Amino acid sequence: MHMVDCGFQQFAHAHPPAALLVFSVSAVVFWPYFAGVALLATGLPIIIKNELPQAHGLDKIMPFGRLFFAIPMGVFGSQHFTVTKLVVLLLPSWIPAHLFWVYLVGTALIAAALSIILKRQAQLAATLLGIMFFLFVVLLHIPKVVVNPGDRFAWAVALRDLTFSGGAFAFAGAHMKPGPTDGVPRLVTIGRFFVAIPALFFGLEHFLHPDFAPGVPLKKLTPTWIPVRLVWAYLAGAILVAAGVSLIVNKKARLAATYLGIMILLLCLFIYLPIVVAIPSDIGNGLNLPWFWRTRCQKKIIHMYEKTLSRMHDLLPQIEGMLTMRSRIAIKAKGRILFIDPADVVTVEAQGNYVLLQRMSGSDLLHESMSTVAEKLQPYGFVRIHRSVLINASFVEEIHPWTTGEYVLRIKGGKEFHVSRTYKKNLHSITPLWFGTDGFRAG
Repeated sequence: MHMVDCGFQQFAHAHPPAALLVFSVSAVVFWPYFAGVALLATGLPIIIKNELPQAHGLDKIMPFGRLFFAIPMGVFGSQHFTVTKLVVLLLPSWIPAHLFWVYLVGTALIAAALSIILKRQAQLAATLLGIMFFLFVVLLHIPKVVVNPGDRFAWAVALRDLTFSGGAFAFAGAHMKPGPTDGVPRLVTIGRFFVAIPALFFGLEHFLHPDFAPGVPLKKLTPTWIPVRLVWAYLAGAILVAAGVSLIVNKKARLAATYLGIMILLLCLFIYLPIVVAIPSDIGNGLNLPWFWRTRCQKKIIHMYEKTLSRMHDLLPQIEGMLTMRSRIAIKAKGRILFIDPADVVTVEAQGNYVLLQRMSGSDLLHESMSTVAEKLQPYGFVRIHRSVLINASFVEEIHPWTTGEYVLRIKGGKEFHVSRTYKKNLHSITPLWFGTDGFRAG
């Protein structure tokens, strides 16, 4: 540790502006850049030294495809650790252990990137990567498309991940060792269609919506200061459509895929790289895909904020009661006035023209209507679950749904109460915090 401290002090003394720049950047910005630069610095020397001398003509650019595919995987993987809370919001509620899956996917992306660049178990890594992205399409994106089939951005995101899956499968298939009678590996064929279909969709979108950033046409508009931005959109659209058709019919497919890769590289150099340079602290501006992540997360955060405000509004009577410090209530029972702690009252049940206050230490019969008692006890945490029953929320232990749409509520001690359909909407008042129960509370 002393050596590290000394090294940093020497670095800061020799290069104070650089030291300030490096150590003042937030982790959210620093680590994606670091991952990208580290992977580039790892893979570039290997390609230049070992692979370029053996390639000829157009084949000299082929090794870079592996590098340019792996680097984004590593960058996206790093974001699973730097913006974990935002990535968690993208997972549907039915998937358990959100944090576990976010960290697992982040680790898998980084491991796959290193494996592909270093060509260590690269075929296996690419195959697993393709399967993972295909599962994203099936489990995360298709349900959203089914719910809102008219949302072109939902289609774009689903097809984007399908393209990642196709690229991984194509790489894995290209590195398989075919037998003497084998034809084209099935993974290559699958990858060809997984890239071709999205390319056609993206290409048509460029002609329908040329103002949006080219490549994967999501919600980001191309900045007006980008030169000839419409030319870039139409050129990208034309190449995407032509490459998609060529890949589907399997005519000059290898050449089409090469030109498609060159076009995407040019978009990165002349569209997205200037965007990153313009605002380097916001790496999402230069990454079409994480930008969509951020947009989706912002929408979910706003939705959660609105729901929280709504819930707080429902809880205002209880909060008001707490703030005014009304710790006791007065009741008239048996010809006298009693002062009791509302926290000792377990339930209130209607009995004709009377109500029975069931306390932990006894019971009291009051000549009051249930509606009047319910209104007065609401600030103390009492919830009406039936026209003839109030319960103290602090005594509730479990709620069981019935197939009829009704519920059974159990309090401490084991006593159960039927929750009628009319009053089941009041159940959300039992507690302000609910996890994984949105569907139940909506009922």
